[in-house]
Amino acid sequence: MSWQTYVDEHLMCDVGDGQGHHLTSAAIIGHDGSVWAQSANFPQFKPQEMTDIMKDFDEPGHLAPTGLFLAGLKYMVIQGEPGAVIRGKKGAGGITIKKTGQSMVFGLYEEPVTPGQCNMVVERLGDYLVLKKLEPWRDLKDKVVLVTGASSGIGKEICLDLGKAGCKIIAAARRVDRLNSLCSDINSFCSTGTQAASLKLDVASDAATIRKAVKGAWGIFGKIDVLINNAGIRGNVKSSLDLSEDEWDKVFRTNLTGPWLVSKYVCILMRDAKQGGSVINISSMAGVHRGMLPGAVAYACSKGGVDIMTRMMAIELGVYKIRVNSIAPGLFKSEITQGLMQKEWLKMVNERTVPLKMQQSVDPGLTSLVRYLIHDSSQYVSGNTYIVDSGASLPGLPIFSSL
Repeated sequence: MSWQTYVDEHLMCDVGDGQGHHLTSAAIIGHDGSVWAQSANFPQFKPQEMTDIMKDFDEPGHLAPTGLFLAGLKYMVIQGEPGAVIRGKKGAGGITIKKTGQSMVFGLYEEPVTPGQCNMVVERLGDYLVLKKLEPWRDLKDKVVLVTGASSGIGKEICLDLGKAGCKIIAAARRVDRLNSLCSDINSFCSTGTQAASLKLDVASDAATIRKAVKGAWGIFGKIDVLINNAGIRGNVKSSLDLSEDEWDKVFRTNLTGPWLVSKYVCILMRDAKQGGSVINISSMAGVHRGMLPGAVAYACSKGGVDIMTRMMAIELGVYKIRVNSIAPGLFKSEITQGLMQKEWLKMVNERTVPLKMQQSVDPGLTSLVRYLIHDSSQYVSGNTYIVDSGASLPGLPIFSSL
């Protein structure tokens, strides 16, 4: 069944009042704002409106002070289900939005259709999409995931998303104060027990320190099903002729040696437990053959090394049912890229050279792929590098910048 059929037959259907009434308009829209399907009269929304709606799902209450906007029309936000359903009211009509793993189901109504009837139609389809496992990796309940570099940026976003999917999170980084705040947020999703715990870990440490930290991480929940090697640094932006040996070593220690050591000690425990597992390395567009970032030689080489390490470990660890893959992101908002993301010229680059012409968000740009690589539906997938950059690196144009 196509997405359009879901809209036509499951959203724009009789609401069940015996009078032949139906919603005014409806749509299924991806977390990134892409339209999967819509009724003919669904309003022409603005990208920022979808961004704000997604932010309210991630941070319930975000829209309350300003209201919910769709196609420039303002709806007063009324009680919904935090993180799952947003409801709005405007005059004699209103809106219901149900969030699923990768999409949002929209329903708009006007009297005589009631708010309850709209809620029923929209939420029924949303629940159906999840129940029929059309988004199979929405539920990752009780998977134990160790995430390095979890205190900010991509690592933090991944932790929050996996927490909502039911994973038990071990958030690792140097800044424990930030980790404690993150874990508190994740634990608020769970009504019973502890769902997230913090672990102080500097991946640039020596092998003995990392081994001890990994052993401690394993003991928190009694296992680790998934390792996400996300910790990394950019290093100073200098040409190959100006970069010092100390700077080179520091970048490699954090970006390549550290992930290898963490992977080594986690995978030894996975092997000995005979449980299998999944290792997901966050590399970079800069490390692939078509990515060119002058001034980032150490960073690019270290990330390229991560992709090679991924393939080698995938070959060696397959016998233990341990899968190893890497994700090479393009420009996503993080502490490393925040300065670059604010530059006006980057918008011109996107408009002129990026095939998909969109600025990427970690959720769902990376989180949906991470979920897939955790879920059993990816059991035959290992040794791959997934480039997630809106096609930005396809033209092969070097980006001369201060990163």
